[in-house]
Amino acid sequence: MRKVLMRTPAWSLLLALVVAFAFTAFALTGGVALAGDQTVTVTGAPAFISIVSGVTEWTINGLATGNGYIEPSKTYYSNPQNDTAALTNPVADNECAFNITNTSSVNVTVVVNWGNFTGGDAMTNGDTGSAGASTFGAYAAKNNTDPGTAQQVCKITGSTTLYTTTSVGEEFSLTVWIATQTGDWSSGASSTSTITIVCVMA
Repeated sequence: MRKVLMRTPAWSLLLALVVAFAFTAFALTGGVALAGDQTVTVTGAPAFISIVSGVTEWTINGLATGNGYIEPSKTYYSNPQNDTAALTNPVADNECAFNITNTSSVNVTVVVNWGNFTGGDAMTNGDTGSAGASTFGAYAAKNNTDPGTAQQVCKITGSTTLYTTTSVGEEFSLTVWIATQTGDWSSGASSTSTITIVCVMA
């Protein structure tokens, strides 16, 4: 009887070696950093947003020449020089009660919002800059700007941009003014409101 020798073709052995090598490589690289891998360090630097005002309170018509009382249909300024005199053009530094410092780590855009009065004979912000029977109008302006063309209408929320800082640590000044309601008050009870100087990353 003749014996038949079965030889494995060379290409079959080669295929087996390739498969075995691929399997071995897969097993080695599963979650293991090989010599040829590259790692990346990721850093997150938060943008710190902050401003500081040197003044946190204002009594209308009680800052300079006034007596601390307000009347209907009048305009009052946060001007340390004169409570009722119109601002110069451009607005002088000494006409601004609020000195602001950008203490953020980035440049910021500054917006001034003015809420409704509460308590006593309270006025409501009409959001237009003009006064009505029971509403007041309010504006803000930055130093060294034209108070007639660069003024910002102060709304309850969502006022337009007053200023964008040009550098971290920059100091600037601003002034605000209010046109009181045209209607009479029913009592002499005081009311209060809040001005919010808002800053967001520029």
